[in-house]
Amino acid sequence: MSDEVFNASEQELERTIAKSDGVIAVFLSEPFHPGARVMAERIQHLSRDGRAFQVIDVSLAAYRTWAASYDAYGTPAILFFENGKLVSRVLGVVEEEVLGATIS
Repeated sequence: MSDEVFNASEQELERTIAKSDGVIAVFLSEPFHPGARVMAERIQHLSRDGRAFQVIDVSLAAYRTWAASYDAYGTPAILFFENGKLVSRVLGVVEEEVLGATIS
């Protein structure tokens, strides 16, 4: 995703999500995972394609407990939050059209 992976406490991640005005996509990944690289490209493409959302890239290894609280146990996973609430999620590798429909 980005060159910078979110690196703060789980509580800080929750605060960041809670204070957001729009949609936040929390991208749970590991850089070595080929599926995560595919989904990173797809979500970047959608964000450049006029979709209004912020992407927070987090390491699943570092946020495993937090991710599990949203029933996300593997990578790649994308959790979509709006106004601090989980509104959708995508688990695994999906086609760009499916991902786009999830965030429409």
